[in-house]
Amino acid sequence: MRIELRYTEESRSPSRQSVPLGAGVQLLVRGDEADQLHLTGYERYATVLAGGEASISFVADSAGQFVLERDQQGDDLLVLDVLSPSAP
Repeated sequence: MRIELRYTEESRSPSRQSVPLGAGVQLLVRGDEADQLHLTGYERYATVLAGGEASISFVADSAGQFVLERDQQGDDLLVLDVLSPSAP
């Protein structure tokens, strides 16, 4: 499952996405400013250069709520819900 995100200097509200447990996930992030990205819980990192993009790929093998954050700005870009089969 591919999730594309873009942030700008004015971006403040995180988007929210859900994926099923066990799914292969690719986060593709484009940004106007350079920053370090961190997917909490999965401890995946990527660097976005100004005007560039970065990708984080992983298998969603842990159910729960995870946040993709911009480390330098302190902003949350994405709230990712990994849903087990019994979750609504």
